[in-house]
Amino acid sequence: MEENNFSNNVIQSSLLPRAEEVAFELLHPNLPKVHLVFNSCVILILVVLNILNYQFNWVNPILSYIALGVTSIVSLLLIIYPYNAYRYKGLAIREKDIIFKEGIFFQNISITPYKRIQHCEIDQGPIDRIFSLCTLQLFTAAGSSSEINVDGLSPDKAATIKQYIMSKSTLDEEE
Repeated sequence: MEENNFSNNVIQSSLLPRAEEVAFELLHPNLPKVHLVFNSCVILILVVLNILNYQFNWVNPILSYIALGVTSIVSLLLIIYPYNAYRYKGLAIREKDIIFKEGIFFQNISITPYKRIQHCEIDQGPIDRIFSLCTLQLFTAAGSSSEINVDGLSPDKAATIKQYIMSKSTLDEEE
């Protein structure tokens, strides 16, 4: 007769490691500047629209004042937000996975095992090039809902991380 060695021990949830306790690396300090330049372009468009509205009386004058107030509030938020958001972003590279956290109001911590990552891309837009930054995109089999975009990396660091992740995912496939 065959002996059954099945076991399924209980693990106390209080003993499990917590992702929030991981020491996250801050991203490049130029990241808020990149967001500020982009947001400044948005603010400029809003201001131009308000000036054109005032000049050509496209809407009721009362609505023009409301639009001006909304533009002022949105502009202030777009200036303040990048510096505060920067403090809440972080990256941790561990033996078997990569963790990325972001978000002020809606915090998100993504833990992606290397064996789930199908490929990586490094993107660099025109504003990113000015500040020598790029974005590392990690694509998994689950599709766009599980895609991770780590912005605010120097090109060298992004290339190093990409190479490390791809070597780890290749090793995991061989096992």
